[in-house]
Amino acid sequence: MSQAKLTTAREYLDSITDFQTWELYLNMLKDISNSTINDLATSVIDNKDKTFSQDYLNFFNDTLLSEIEFEDLDPNLFYIKNTRTQNRLAFSNRITASELRGPRLGQYLTQARNFNPNLTLHDALINSIKEPTTADLHKYFISTNMLINMSEKNKAILIRSSRAAITQFSTGNDLTIEALKSIVDEQHQLFHNCPEPLKSMHTQLMTTVETLENLLIEANLKRDQADKSDPELEKIIVQLRSAIITACDLLPDYDNSGKITYPINYQTRVNSYIEASNALANNPSLKQFSFSSYLGMSLFALGVLAITTCAAAILFPPAALFMSQALLHGIVSATAIEGTLAGAGVVAAGAGVGFFRKGNKFQGKEAMETLKVSNDEVVKSITASAA
Repeated sequence: MSQAKLTTAREYLDSITDFQTWELYLNMLKDISNSTINDLATSVIDNKDKTFSQDYLNFFNDTLLSEIEFEDLDPNLFYIKNTRTQNRLAFSNRITASELRGPRLGQYLTQARNFNPNLTLHDALINSIKEPTTADLHKYFISTNMLINMSEKNKAILIRSSRAAITQFSTGNDLTIEALKSIVDEQHQLFHNCPEPLKSMHTQLMTTVETLENLLIEANLKRDQADKSDPELEKIIVQLRSAIITACDLLPDYDNSGKITYPINYQTRVNSYIEASNALANNPSLKQFSFSSYLGMSLFALGVLAITTCAAAILFPPAALFMSQALLHGIVSATAIEGTLAGAGVVAAGAGVGFFRKGNKFQGKEAMETLKVSNDEVVKSITASAA
């Protein structure tokens, strides 16, 4: 793992000689850009013929996300109901490692509904197969054995590169392998030399990612030294990998001119980060790791930073949740909550709301009350500016 950290995503892919890696990568992105709704049939309804019946297609086009309701009427299936028409259709309830099916499909649609309730079910599903973090093809690619030693940070750079390439394909442009390599090189440079307005955010992100990567190194070492497989350890490794990628993806999009944009799926990225960080904070097994005492603070700081960076358009659950969970499970002690982090002067949407003042120290319940009040003020300021 440490050796992979010294290698860029481009260099790592170039070093793989057993496969035509770049050609595989390019063709996978072409397939994603050309995907249709029927490419989801194998996972969404277990149809190996990769086709939806006309009933399903009509249902997708006639149903807004604001109208969907999930029903558990069968242990092997779950149903999506249109509350306006009262029509319902069955979907696969099997749980797999990466496919968008069962509970993961329900979770994805719930997040999409929270962001845009007026989106049709059809468009939400199309978005899921065009986005690298949810597209089954892309998730399979970055989890293959040939990339097993690539650092999670470099996988995050591949995700950002893939988005840029898929956008080019989707607008009718073609790409060569050399052009794809150039995109990966550019994203690597942009990622590490971000525009000035994002410098403080990038620093905080990379501090947290470094902590997570150290934890991942420690977890992998424990696994290698273990006499037998430990399910809890495997769970932590999966959670850490997810947290690293989603933390890196909190950086908004920007190009070599320094233009910064918050794309339409940015709240989905924030939601993915929240999910990944909550999973870690809720895992008491993490306490055994030497770096875990810093994790609660890092996750909380990133949650606050996400609020300030998303600005007026985006709201999500209280950032204090990260810290409360970390405190609850002993990952970080109450006495560790001191003003060093707050010295960064994190403020919300220019409203001047400070989460900490330098030098202050809070204990237990007082810390939670302070964080909650600060978060409530942030939400109010963001709501007011969005009105």
